[in-house]
This record gives sequence, C-alpha cells and structure tokens, in this order.
Amino acid sequence: MECFYVTEQGVGGPFVAIATEGIGKDGSKAVKVQSADSPANNWDTQFFIRLPYQLPAGTQYKVSFDYKADKAGDFETQAHANPGQYIHWACCGSGSFTTDWQTFEAEGAIPSECDGTQADGGFLKIFQSIAFNLALNKAATQFIFDNVKFFVPKDIVSSLTKNPDENPVPYPPTGIKNVMNEMNAEGIFNLNGQKVMKAQKGLYIKNGKKVVIK
Repeated sequence: MECFYVTEQGVGGPFVAIATEGIGKDGSKAVKVQSADSPANNWDTQFFIRLPYQLPAGTQYKVSFDYKADKAGDFETQAHANPGQYIHWACCGSGSFTTDWQTFEAEGAIPSECDGTQADGGFLKIFQSIAFNLALNKAATQFIFDNVKFFVPKDIVSSLTKNPDENPVPYPPTGIKNVMNEMNAEGIFNLNGQKVMKAQKGLYIKNGKKVVIK
C-alpha cells in the first residue's frame, strides 16, 4: 500500500492510501478516492502510483489497472517525483471513468522533462510517480482503483536506483494507529505518520503503539 497515495479536496494530501475491504473488482481490497463538488483545479483530487525505483527519462514502461467510479468523468495524468512534486503535465495519457469496471492499459517512455535537473521546488526532476488528476467532472465522485501493475524491462532493473524506504509523505490525518493496524505496518513512525530509520529522543508510534524514547 505504500506505493499508493491520494490527495482529496477538503482533506489534504498527498498521504498514503488506505485499502478498503470488499470494493475491488472481485470483492477484494482496493483504493477508494473521494472528490468534492466544484473544485478549482483538475488536480484538487489525485491518485498516485509511486514506484519502488527512480526511472530515468526515456525508460520504457507498461502500466495497467482496473477502475470505476460512481459518476462518469475523465482523468488525465502527470509525471511527478515524489507524490505532489510535479514535473510534467503529461505521463501515460488520459481516460474516462464509468460506473462499470474497465481496464486501463498504457505503454510508452518516461518523459524527457524528467531529466534529473532541479525543479523550482528544490527537488530533482527524477520520475518516481504517476499522478492521476480526478476532478475533471467537477462533481463529488467516488473513484476506485484495483489490480495496479507497472512493468519495466527486466534487464534494466539492476541498474535502477531504489527509492528510500521511508514514506515521503504522511499517513492520513484520521489516526496513525488505525491506519497502521489496517495495513499491518511495522516499524517506527513519527507523529506525522512518517517512517523513520533511526529514532531520536521523543514520542513515536511503534507497531501501532505510542512509545517514548529517552
């Protein structure tokens, strides 16, 4: 689940998505994203796929997933570094939601704009995430994503740089303990829900419980 992030209008984000039981294509877990009425921007509600590797510009890829919504609407995609770190307005095309399950499939190359130079926000323009802008229909809508798959050529994997293990953005503000119990998360997290590699003095969440490290 740490590969999936959401931003929801009126809630905030990006934050780690939660798997909801029983809403998937075959009744399994899936990711639910809720948009609101009358958004100012198409990107006020977003779903992100964050990859375990940093992909250089020109890398060939394939992506697929199953999806539906409770209202019809279009989506568009962007290239990001970490979720919320915008690089380029285009990534793997666009599509349309219906109330029935569909399968999205796309293939191509990572945009040339993901060239590793420094962005205005201070981060490096290295592709790590696909952002799906979901607020195009300007109406409160529930979107569901399931069975997400991302492929790169097997012979290049050993040359790719892995993303850091720690979460780049926090868990949802609805309660760290509940989220970690649902996801069976292990490790030590700060009070913003971010995983830490080495805890200093202070208050942390460890395996779902608050601990004080002195």
